[in-house]
Amino acid sequence: MSLGCVSVGEWTWSSFRQPSRLLMTMMTIMLMIVMMSPYTSAFIEITNLSPANGFGIGEPTKMNITCEYNTNSFNSFSLLRDGVAVVEMEDSSIAKGFVTKKKEKDFGCNVPAPSSKSGAVHCWKANLDCRDVAVYKCSLSSLDISNEKPLKAKSSIKSVIRVDPQLEKNNTSMFKCTANVALPYTSFVKFLWKIKPENRPNMIEQEISAAVPDSTNCFVEAATIYRHQYKLSDRADVSCTVFKQTITEVFDALTTPITTTTTKKPTTTTTRRPVSGSGVQFSKWVLIINLILLLLDVAVSR
Repeated sequence: MSLGCVSVGEWTWSSFRQPSRLLMTMMTIMLMIVMMSPYTSAFIEITNLSPANGFGIGEPTKMNITCEYNTNSFNSFSLLRDGVAVVEMEDSSIAKGFVTKKKEKDFGCNVPAPSSKSGAVHCWKANLDCRDVAVYKCSLSSLDISNEKPLKAKSSIKSVIRVDPQLEKNNTSMFKCTANVALPYTSFVKFLWKIKPENRPNMIEQEISAAVPDSTNCFVEAATIYRHQYKLSDRADVSCTVFKQTITEVFDALTTPITTTTTKKPTTTTTRRPVSGSGVQFSKWVLIINLILLLLDVAVSR
């Protein structure tokens, strides 16, 4: 045992002091790093984007975005669509409030007073179209940017219509079901047809797949045809379901007459108009004049 050191098992006080000094050195370095790091007090977050499930054709086409913030210096705000500003607002000492520096068509934002260190900014976009299917962020500066939220296009059923306006001779009627398919496209869409005859207990079900055509838009139409065989006394509910949405049409064979198509030889029909009273009078005068001329001609010849 050396002088000035007390042995404790295999450890000595000198060997114990070495890791302690190393630990103190590391703690000092970490504290310096924290103190030298820039302090940022700004916070911004998108707390709501609606419609959250996306927008579909024929539905209300307005998007609403709420951005909540907390900052020591609230002097600018931007709404970003796919990383590009669609609304830019800045604090103006002349206007004594925020002024709009940039605003894309149908976009808008309501911003609190610059003195509000915390609050919420409400933004909107009317008349949604395919360009608005994107990712949105809110920004207080180039460093203070919120989380992102997407706006999606939503697939939906469009219509169910009778393709043939009248009944056919072979007792078959056709129905067409059309859907609006949103990005990202799939190769096929499944349509479920259900036929519930009024006077028969069994329901007819048939699933038909329709190919989705290529398109550069965020929506594309896909459709399928169902051929319904009926009896002359049939009345049935014809339903089509796609994307968990259903449209039902009522089919009634009794309300639509059966039409028979026949081929006939072309015929020419001549329509004679009745002679008016003035025309009869004119003919009489012509006859009298001709008679006078004939008598004069006979007299002269003698």
